[in-house]
Amino acid sequence: MSIDWTAVSAIATGIAASVTAWMAITTKKSLQQAEKFHEQSASQARQYHQNGFRPICVLENHYGPDDPYRREDYLMVKLCGENELLISAQLKLKNIGSGPALCVRMILLFPP
Repeated sequence: MSIDWTAVSAIATGIAASVTAWMAITTKKSLQQAEKFHEQSASQARQYHQNGFRPICVLENHYGPDDPYRREDYLMVKLCGENELLISAQLKLKNIGSGPALCVRMILLFPP
């Protein structure tokens, strides 16, 4: 019995070619996933830096932290008729964020 080394070599070459093709497909998928992950990471980094420089505007009173015993110094609520209410507040608008507050708008909503 003699071994046909040409046939063995052909089978081994076919197996090696199949494994190489499988590795190429796997590598391509891995590269696509890595590219997608990189794009997500870059997007998250941009969003993080944008949020870091965002203005945060708050209303605060002139007398420091809110003190319920001193509210009459900066907040006045007065009934001016049967269905009219006068609200006067001495507050200052302060930007506590790290970004510039440009074009600030304030909307006051009162429930009916």
